[in-house]
Amino acid sequence: AALVKTTDPEYKTIAFRHLMTHGRLAAFEQVKTAAKSQNPSEVLSALESPRNMQSWTPEEQTAICPWAADFLADTRPAVASRAASLLGNCGGEFVDKLLVKGEDALKNKTFTTADVAAYRELCGPKKRGQPNGPSEAQCGRARKLLEKVVEAKPLEMQIRTTALTTLAY
Repeated sequence: AALVKTTDPEYKTIAFRHLMTHGRLAAFEQVKTAAKSQNPSEVLSALESPRNMQSWTPEEQTAICPWAADFLADTRPAVASRAASLLGNCGGEFVDKLLVKGEDALKNKTFTTADVAAYRELCGPKKRGQPNGPSEAQCGRARKLLEKVVEAKPLEMQIRTTALTTLAY
């Protein structure tokens, strides 16, 4: 109730970031509303909110994953990157969407450091241990994508270095 009444943008940003940690799906409608804000900080904190939840249930994945996937095409790199990071909790078709986005960005020479962030923990033990974690084939595809990024001479050195450290992780 306090969050709805406040006009303090900093308070909203901090609150939305952690709203789903304990509120889970009960807070999701407020988070979705915040993601439509004109304030970029509010949008980013709304997209971070589900990421702060531990061990998503199948019901949570069903609600959150399609919503997050809609932000993949956002023209704001930080927003698209934050959404892409959420898809690592989704498995299946959503990881495939993430991989297609990365492959297309590399092919179109629009791959950025923000794109790399989504792959950092995608195939880490925490995500692989989830019931709907990425498959062996998806992890192989992610690794191949990152290797191509490292080898892509036209890309900035920082992007290539970040991709290399992501591979090491």
